[in-house]
Amino acid sequence: MGGLWTHANPLNAPDGAMLVADEAEILREDMVTRRRGYTDMSSNLPDFRPEQLISIGGVAYLNLDSGLWYWTGSTWLRKAGVGSVRFDIGGTANWQYYFDSALNSLFIGDESAIYRLDLTAGTFSVLTGRPGVLGNADGAANVATFNNIKSIVGDGVDSLYVSANHAIRKVTVSTGAVTTLAGLSGTSGVTNATGTAARFNFPQGLVISGSNLYVVDTSNHAIRQVTLPGAVVTTFAGLIGTPGTTDATGGAARFRSPIGAALTPVGMYVTDQGGTFGSENVRVVTVPGAVVTTAGAPGGSLHTNAIAYDSVTAACYFTDDFAGALLKITVPGNAISSVSLPTFSFGANPYGIAASSGRLFFLVTDGVGGIVYEGYTPLGTYYPILGQAILSGEGSGGRFSPFPDGVIVGPT
Repeated sequence: MGGLWTHANPLNAPDGAMLVADEAEILREDMVTRRRGYTDMSSNLPDFRPEQLISIGGVAYLNLDSGLWYWTGSTWLRKAGVGSVRFDIGGTANWQYYFDSALNSLFIGDESAIYRLDLTAGTFSVLTGRPGVLGNADGAANVATFNNIKSIVGDGVDSLYVSANHAIRKVTVSTGAVTTLAGLSGTSGVTNATGTAARFNFPQGLVISGSNLYVVDTSNHAIRQVTLPGAVVTTFAGLIGTPGTTDATGGAARFRSPIGAALTPVGMYVTDQGGTFGSENVRVVTVPGAVVTTAGAPGGSLHTNAIAYDSVTAACYFTDDFAGALLKITVPGNAISSVSLPTFSFGANPYGIAASSGRLFFLVTDGVGGIVYEGYTPLGTYYPILGQAILSGEGSGGRFSPFPDGVIVGPT
């Protein structure tokens, strides 16, 4: 099969062509008809070196000083975000993002609305909710309201699931319509039941596996299971209302204020607060089976929260907002290490995160303004794609209200 070859780095080309890089150009040869000769495919590129030509997730990229360029199949385009968009962070930021590799869209939840950043078109808009208006109303996109969105996950089809104000809400991506899947907004509790008769206590991290949604029920110290689409809520692991650190199965296991969750091939990785600063752990919960073990402790970390799994590097990436660090843990193997971050031009810490197929997204904030970065895990390079650091309340248009709390990304 044809592909892209440079320094033993192949990329399969969908049209059967082979791209070859030398010191000055990228050439394309038709490997289907076996015609001899090459076509120059680098006319719109700045200067580059052949070692800067790479493949990530089946796409050809050029990692240049001017930014990251990618091959569309007919030309090279430079990836760019919406840097002019300004938004307020406030005292709380995103925990969990979600990357949907079929949409190429980043969905950002702040305190009262969910926004869409289309990474292909470079547009930014409100998907659902009423910016600046807090509430718990279900309804059409321009009617629905949210209060303190914490996490977002998607099913890869047309649904987002959102944890906010003691409930799990469902958003239809194509229309922005909102319904309540489980729990009752504004009312905490411990009840296992169906739909709005169930109760949660500050739910945060979300994971979908098969026909089940798993909810990190932070203040109930447990992992809950919600059937899809039936919305039958049960306790999957841990004992509601009973904190601890015990490794065991199902209801015999214990958590203490868990926050984030990420699904991996060996189970669900959960960031668990452990009760005191510096005693956080990353726990592994098998799905199904609910066998809970401790994967590892970051050591000097003070506040682990968001976590996401990347299949290319076979690792979970998680943030420590108190230490201002981004960490990763190998899956399996559970070796924890630090990830080198860009030097931010303002005093900022990483918060929410999403990862999939070699792409990594995370928010950094100084507690007021925020910037969303996109990176590539095989390279360790990161580029700002949305936002800027600002003073709270400044700016107009595209500005988030305080406390943005969830991001989801859709196709390249």
